Amino acid sequence: MGSKFYEGFLAVIADDFDAGGVSAELLAAWIGTGRRAIFNAAVPNRIANAFTWLAMGGEAPALSAAFPQAPDRMGDPPSAWVAARAALADHRPAIVGHILARG
Repeated sequence: MGSKFYEGFLAVIADDFDAGGVSAELLAAWIGTGRRAIFNAAVPNRIANAFTWLAMGGEAPALSAAFPQAPDRMGDPPSAWVAARAALADHRPAIVGHILARG
């Protein structure tokens, strides 16, 4: 994706998926469709965008704090995923809707 933060963030989400974690819900619409379908649907971009939208909106302060804010604040992918999982409790419909939206 051209960003070390997003590379790391998506990697920890993939690890969570492989471990049977909460990310499986985020990817449920594409389970069993194959890697090409996932990339054709821009699923990694959708996930990154959904959590960026929430972080930049300031509605999830811990997530905002873990995301990059400026060139000197590069963000922390593992902390961002911990905060993202917590944010799912309060913002699940918006996050899932953002990921599933066809735009």
